[in-house]
Amino acid sequence: GQLSAQLRPVPTDRLGDNAWAATDGKRFLYNTAKIAEAGLTKEELKGILLHEVLHLAFGHTNGHRFNRSGTRDPVRWNVACDILINTLIEGAGLTLPKQVIRQSDVPLNPPLTKPVLEYIAEEIYPRIPNPPAPCLGCGLLDPASGEGDRQDGKGGAGSKKMSDVEIELWKARI
Repeated sequence: GQLSAQLRPVPTDRLGDNAWAATDGKRFLYNTAKIAEAGLTKEELKGILLHEVLHLAFGHTNGHRFNRSGTRDPVRWNVACDILINTLIEGAGLTLPKQVIRQSDVPLNPPLTKPVLEYIAEEIYPRIPNPPAPCLGCGLLDPASGEGDRQDGKGGAGSKKMSDVEIELWKARI
């Protein structure tokens, strides 16, 4: 609750082609059309929200004061972080969409010799191929883009009416 309350929810249609949601450490951006198109369940929506909150909790985002990404390639860094976060979420018995990236989706070189949760993102990052395998649901943000700050009634801060997907996201957040 406390960390999710720090992320301002912003609907947007301007995330990457495969992205349902993303965070910059200040905003929880989500693409209602992509979420609806994927037919995600309420439990999967909760998992997506938790995924983005954990990026904040672990200092994975550029907009966070404890940012750990440094000068790393943002795509490879996101994949390393997603592997850890998704393993943690599913290991806790929570649900994520089947399309999210998992350790088994990425040919790590050298391979991990211990369970994935015994590593930190900085240890997984150099093992990620360049470029990494594409993943459905992965979202990256360009902080300079003003992403999600639409005032035209098509999402973002100026949107007046919440869609069914947005309502479910808020219910999952509470």
